[in-house]
Amino acid sequence: TSANTLQYIGMLVYEFCIGFYYPAMGTVKGTIVPEHQRAAIYNVFRLPLNLLVLVYLVGDFSTEVSFLANAILLLVACVLQIRIVRGVGGDSGKGGGGSGNEIGVVESKVKGHDS
Repeated sequence: TSANTLQYIGMLVYEFCIGFYYPAMGTVKGTIVPEHQRAAIYNVFRLPLNLLVLVYLVGDFSTEVSFLANAILLLVACVLQIRIVRGVGGDSGKGGGGSGNEIGVVESKVKGHDS
C-alpha cells in the first residue's frame, strides 16, 4: 500500500543518514580531538548520556514527554553548536583568558589548516 511504501522510504532515508553520520563524525572527531586525550574526553561525554538513559529507563514517561524532552535536548544541542561555530563560546577564539585559541584551533583543523 501507499502508507507502507512511504514508511519504507522513510526508513531508507533514516538508515542512509545514520550510515553517513557515523563515518563523517568519526573523521571530524579524529581531526579535532587529540589522540593522547581521546579516551578521556569521550568518557567524559559518555557520562551525561548514560545518566539521561538511566533517568529515562527508571522513570515512567509517556510518549509525549519523551519526545518533548528529546526535542528540548536537540534544541539545546543546536544552540550550543551554533555558538561553537560562531565562536561565541566565551573566548571567541581571539586569545585572552583561559588557555587561548581553542575555537580558532578547531576551526583551522576543520578547514584543513595546521595551527
